[in-house]
Amino acid sequence: CPVDWSHPLNLGLVGCWMSPPNSGWRGGVTLRDLVRGGRNPHDGTLSGSSINWKGAGGRPGGYGSLVWASTTPFVTLGGGSAFDVATGDFSFALWATITGSTAALALCKTTGSGTKGYDLLLNSGNVGGNIWFRLNSGSAGVLVAGTGVNDGAWHHWICTRVGATCAMYFDGRLLSTSGAGGIDISNTSAPLTLGGRNGSGFAVAGFRIDDVRLYPAKGLSAGEAFALYDQSRRGHPDTMRWLPTRAFFGPQAAAGAFQPAWAA
Repeated sequence: CPVDWSHPLNLGLVGCWMSPPNSGWRGGVTLRDLVRGGRNPHDGTLSGSSINWKGAGGRPGGYGSLVWASTTPFVTLGGGSAFDVATGDFSFALWATITGSTAALALCKTTGSGTKGYDLLLNSGNVGGNIWFRLNSGSAGVLVAGTGVNDGAWHHWICTRVGATCAMYFDGRLLSTSGAGGIDISNTSAPLTLGGRNGSGFAVAGFRIDDVRLYPAKGLSAGEAFALYDQSRRGHPDTMRWLPTRAFFGPQAAAGAFQPAWAA
């Protein structure tokens, strides 16, 4: 496992998915979860054939990205029940880019609109730049709204619930907060999906995503949110480690940054 468990930012981390600097990812290829060495039930699978692995134009500190070529494909991350949340603290983080005004679900753990779970919706309401971090109990919901960007540039998002407060961080800074009210958002039947929801695509051509991290029982503080953003944009020099004995991790990138490099 390339995760350095001695680093405090990795405490509570259950899933971590990064794009290696390869190209041509198509149906049947696996997106490895780095938390357990890339060989575990949390690995992601592609549905559809219109997502490419791009080595060029990666996020700050990254070496590749998943790029949507249409609205129909999505990635289902395995072991969805491991990322289920009831009333407790939790967090997730990711890099994404989007343009235009068509809505895209960057990350989703629901079975449909208004059902229990959580998601991050970019260009919400088909309004360019609107961002929603949503939690729903099935009968009541919490919305953390913000006006982000849809400039096609890479931006880092962290969404958290800590106690009674939900927060959304944008490029390391607090963007918006809302009361969470301790609502129960548990939905064990909902898969965890990138660019889609419950078996259907929900993205837009040109949408890109990378460095997705899930903490299903830990709410990141403001200081931790900035520290994680800073680590990610510098290539995780302290939170990840090179494993020379595993072919799909490494080699060590320049300036001490971590570089995933498996081919399949």
